[in-house]
Amino acid sequence: MTTTFAKALSSGAGILAALGVIACAPSEGGESSADTTAARDIRISLERHACFGRCPVYRLEIDETGKVVYEGLGFVKTNGRQEATISPRDVQALAKEIEDAGYFGFRPNYPPDATDHPIVVTSVTIDGKTSRVEHNLGSRSAPAALEPLYRRIDEVAGTDRWVGEPQTGAPVKGGGS
Repeated sequence: MTTTFAKALSSGAGILAALGVIACAPSEGGESSADTTAARDIRISLERHACFGRCPVYRLEIDETGKVVYEGLGFVKTNGRQEATISPRDVQALAKEIEDAGYFGFRPNYPPDATDHPIVVTSVTIDGKTSRVEHNLGSRSAPAALEPLYRRIDEVAGTDRWVGEPQTGAPVKGGGS
């Protein structure tokens, strides 16, 4: 140990500085222990199926690298396959939102209570754990958190650039007078 380094270590500031260097040093895996946003294996897919109207029909998939693959199938501005890249950090944040909403605890199927509504199918894999939900939007038994998650997936993926403006309003749930 050099004399200057030994003197610095003997002071409180030197010890704190040395601890800071050690804390931020790469771990055996090569990642800094100060990095709390470690990349996760993520795959999120969303499919919007037809209704008895002009509901957008498309599917998309997002992975942890930020790759978005979209396929427009009907009643959308852009038909066919399109690809884009979004921020991997946004994908990580979306995955956390999905987990926090309780997605992995949802039932796999929410059948209709009324007809004429589209079906939305989502599948989420995070670090090897996969769940798939098929949700008829006419179902009154589905968790309230599902539809906001669909909108959030679309928002993060940027699907509005391909889908365009919705051509129908939100489905009416539960009847009315």
